[in-house]
Amino acid sequence: MFRKNKGKAGEVVVTDEDKKIIDEILTPYWTGKDYATNFVGSLPEETRFHDVRAGPQEHDHDDGRRPGTSIMRHSQNWTPDWNKLLTRGVKGIREEAQAKLAALSNPRDLVHKRPFLEAVIMTCDAMTTWSRRYAKLATELAAKEKDQQRKKELQEIAEACEWVPEHPARTFREALQAQWWGQMFNRIELTSSSMGQGRWDQYMLPFYRKDLAEGRITEESATELLHCVWLNMQQCVEIKLNPVAAAGTEGFSKFEDICLGGQTPDGKDATNELTYLILESTRDWRSPPPNRACAFTRTRQTGCCTMSRKSSGRQGLPEAAQRRAGDSFYLANGGNPPGGASTGTSRLHGEPPDQQGDQRHRQRRNQLRLGR
Repeated sequence: MFRKNKGKAGEVVVTDEDKKIIDEILTPYWTGKDYATNFVGSLPEETRFHDVRAGPQEHDHDDGRRPGTSIMRHSQNWTPDWNKLLTRGVKGIREEAQAKLAALSNPRDLVHKRPFLEAVIMTCDAMTTWSRRYAKLATELAAKEKDQQRKKELQEIAEACEWVPEHPARTFREALQAQWWGQMFNRIELTSSSMGQGRWDQYMLPFYRKDLAEGRITEESATELLHCVWLNMQQCVEIKLNPVAAAGTEGFSKFEDICLGGQTPDGKDATNELTYLILESTRDWRSPPPNRACAFTRTRQTGCCTMSRKSSGRQGLPEAAQRRAGDSFYLANGGNPPGGASTGTSRLHGEPPDQQGDQRHRQRRNQLRLGR
């Protein structure tokens, strides 16, 4: 199928060795094990056909009530808790899941919660195994490398991949590496490149400041590391079997949104030195990823908004993300707006609401809480 696109837009190069792996290893292993197939197969036949238009022997998801790819892209359109991954590592997440699993006793919990917790533990183990394979390969390549600069780079790669994501990141480089492993594991489940990046200039800032203070990095070396991440994002493109669908990947926006600026939990301007470095690193970057979104709040613009005008590079970026539009959702549903470092962009644009608008949000929240 891939070879039918040869010479056309969206071409995927598949060698004979690749074909052998696909035919003899990947296809036999995954047939019948993917989420979408099992979800559709678990539905009663009449529901299956009516909802996703799939018969007993087929999984054609067109023309049903459910959007064609909705059950295959369940992990899209959210922003993972990157700060949790960087500060706790999968070891901490695994230990939390193991403790909760050991505490289960109610039969209902054993049925409904145990599979999820076991899946968390399995995923944590898999992330560490995958990363340490790269650490092993980098070590082997470093041993053979004669160029001393490249040898040092490979040794640094090996050290980072050996430590993260298993353990909490200690440096800016390790934080970037751990975040990238988190991206890659999420991308395994995605049907497109969409991947919420959260507030990079908030959750990466402690690592950046610490490395600068200790003389471990400079602005120039940090920018180079950022460029490595941006390049990796650019290379993550969904592979399409259908020639028409494959052509759609040419120039398609990948929606890897990074939210910059905004406000701190105590309402202050969150713009900082890393905000500016990220914007500068993308000034001459003639590629959409990452989509930079400058957040503004309440009745004022942040420093990020001012800087964004100088670094747009005529790409239509950064976006102007109205944080209060997202906050209104939480207020209207009786909750409090999140102020954490992993909060994504609302991707709704407009003028910041005035103080009267804020008062209306509070009144609406109270009405909902009172059941009115």
